[in-house]
Amino acid sequence: LDFTFDFPRFHHPNLGVQWYFQMQVFDRFRSYFAFMFGGLKYVLVVPLTLRFYRYPLVLATSFCFLFLLFHAEPTLLDLNVCACLMILSPRTLARTRIPSLVAVAALPVPVALFV
Repeated sequence: LDFTFDFPRFHHPNLGVQWYFQMQVFDRFRSYFAFMFGGLKYVLVVPLTLRFYRYPLVLATSFCFLFLLFHAEPTLLDLNVCACLMILSPRTLARTRIPSLVAVAALPVPVALFV
């Protein structure tokens, strides 16, 4: 069951939510949380698709953020790719209250790709 839902028994500390829940949950509830973390991202696909079906780029960006949130070991490069997808949508960028934060988050992508 642990391998099916991408919830390994021994994680090392990382940026993900699953590591935190694995440290906090009792052993008898591990399979329940493995099922919840494995299936919740797929449950949220339908409401997001119904809401953003007219905006495919926003839909792809929201899927990227959703799978990043529930990923077992997310990295900063994954977050930067999602931020770059958000930059491609001018409507989303215009509604962002701190566009400089998005620009700064996108800077490490070329550096990480060429190093």
